[in-house]
Amino acid sequence: MRMGQVALGLRSLIIKIAVFITMAALLAWALGGTLWPRPVSAIEQPVQTIGGERFAWQVTIRPSEGTVRYVLARQAADDWVPVGPEEPFQSVLPLRVEDVAGAEAVIAVGRDTSGAWVTLHAGPAGVKRMDANAVAGASEDD
Repeated sequence: MRMGQVALGLRSLIIKIAVFITMAALLAWALGGTLWPRPVSAIEQPVQTIGGERFAWQVTIRPSEGTVRYVLARQAADDWVPVGPEEPFQSVLPLRVEDVAGAEAVIAVGRDTSGAWVTLHAGPAGVKRMDANAVAGASEDD
């Protein structure tokens, strides 16, 4: 007889857990989210414009991994398109516009996942990776 009461108690507990999870999922859906966090992307200000093209850092936060990653992006119509290296940066310096070889370029400096500083020169002609040893303003304390 006692075994039947334990089985009924366990069954009741399983049903309550299933109802709780279902209600939590429905509430999360109704509020526009999910039970599990999704990556969130945003464009970091300021946006630099040269030659009619707009460049900015696109930052992506992945709550499930606890990571923040940056990629250099260019505005194409109403969307932002990554234009930098395939591997995202783990930290960056603010974008700046400088005169490089007689033409304006957006200077993007970031630290890749290996910890090395990378300098990118971006403009209407495309993106070029430059020597990381000559990065002005980059400090190892960032």
